Amino acid sequence: MNLKRLREIEKQDPSTYLDFQNHEMEVMKETFDQVEFKHIHTIGGYTCLDLLYAIGTKEIPINNYEKAEDQEYMEEKQKLYCKWFDKENIISNNFIKVRNLEQVNYTGQDVLVSASANVNLYKGLDQKDIPKILIFNHYGHFNQIKNVITINQHIPLKGMTNRIAVFSNAELQFKNHNAYRYSREDLLDIKDVLFFGRA
Repeated sequence: MNLKRLREIEKQDPSTYLDFQNHEMEVMKETFDQVEFKHIHTIGGYTCLDLLYAIGTKEIPINNYEKAEDQEYMEEKQKLYCKWFDKENIISNNFIKVRNLEQVNYTGQDVLVSASANVNLYKGLDQKDIPKILIFNHYGHFNQIKNVITINQHIPLKGMTNRIAVFSNAELQFKNHNAYRYSREDLLDIKDVLFFGRA
């Protein structure tokens, strides 16, 4: 399913909700296209619709760590969205509140996506393997700069949008795209960060 169709469905059915703007969805997709990985582990992924779009045709298992009050509804939505992308049984849910990264079963061959605002969570990155990619959903909250700085101490910040930060040890190559444009700037003491915006 393409992004245009997802947006049409979102307009018709507000319960189908994408957290990110089109250019942010394309940045995630392009990031995932550049790196080989085995699993995605997401803290607070809820329906995982954005991740299903971003992995495209890859058959990558998604392990979702989510303390959801509406577990049945969430799982129904996940099944529906998986059908939209011709995928079956790729999402597994762990209904827990993640307090430390030891609870998340990722390895250095995986992607970690997190919406957690807990700054102490990211201090634990030095206790485990570094994921190939870490996507941090900061949602434009300025107080989350602490998390961006903490994560960057363990894995380099490659790019930012208004809602996500992309970290990786891989050499990621982006080109201006019909969905986004970028500029290369410094973020505080972090050099050479790509700032993505709408095309």
